[in-house]
Amino acid sequence: REDSLSCFPVMSRHAKLGGVGGSLGSAIRNERFDKLGYKMARNLGEKDAPKNAHMVIEWEALDEEAVKAHRAANTSVTDESDLTALMNMADLAGRDFTAERENARVIFPGATCVSDKKITASDEQKLKMLPIPVRPPWTKEMSAQQVDSNEKESFLHWRRELARIEESYDVVLTPFEKNLEFWRQLWRVVEKSDVVVQVVDARNPMLYRCEALENYVRSVGAWKGNVILFNKADLLPRQVRESWGRHLEGLGLKYFFFAARSEIEARLREQRAKVILEGDEEDGEGGGAGA
Repeated sequence: REDSLSCFPVMSRHAKLGGVGGSLGSAIRNERFDKLGYKMARNLGEKDAPKNAHMVIEWEALDEEAVKAHRAANTSVTDESDLTALMNMADLAGRDFTAERENARVIFPGATCVSDKKITASDEQKLKMLPIPVRPPWTKEMSAQQVDSNEKESFLHWRRELARIEESYDVVLTPFEKNLEFWRQLWRVVEKSDVVVQVVDARNPMLYRCEALENYVRSVGAWKGNVILFNKADLLPRQVRESWGRHLEGLGLKYFFFAARSEIEARLREQRAKVILEGDEEDGEGGGAGA
């Protein structure tokens, strides 16, 4: 692999060379261990090998753990069962559950009362301004474990706050991202970017616009900009686009209208021109051969 070749350790002049194949294999193994974060004992002699055999992890298990970790970090979670949500929140809080046999209890012996509370206009406005999880303050002096713990605690507080809102207003929130790794990616992007662009559907832009994200961007850096990109703008009449422009300018927001149709048409024209050019070249070659 090309990425593995760039991570080869530099060997000292006193190191023993076991041939090209041996050094290459060792470098690949070391690189895999470093990526997975395993703390393995180095330079175990032949006499020490039997008593330290428990420290050696099977390659199959190594690969399986790496695949599971990669899959968990890159899988979007927008819906989960009550049990899964409970276990995930317990994991964020660093808690563990142990089953107790023969200790069953009836929690709700009777019927439950369901209220018919109606949501007022002020309640709807509060629900529209739902927060997003923000990265807690950190410094370079903090350890990786401390930063990870603070981020999990902040994310757990956000999840609990949303649960409290659902219970207080007797509503069910639309599916939202529950994988902390995705929010961590957003935090890194906001920190490293000068401009953050929100892509919204031009047919109903305010439904997709996230004001909480705009506020978070400004809190990270006052110089950072927010831009709203209207996708599928070709589906809106010109006067509607002008009305949206005046509205957003009144709010002090920067915006752009984008339509992929013109780009698609341009690519189709290029493909047609290329096909015609290739056909002319084939005709020319055929005529030359006949002559």
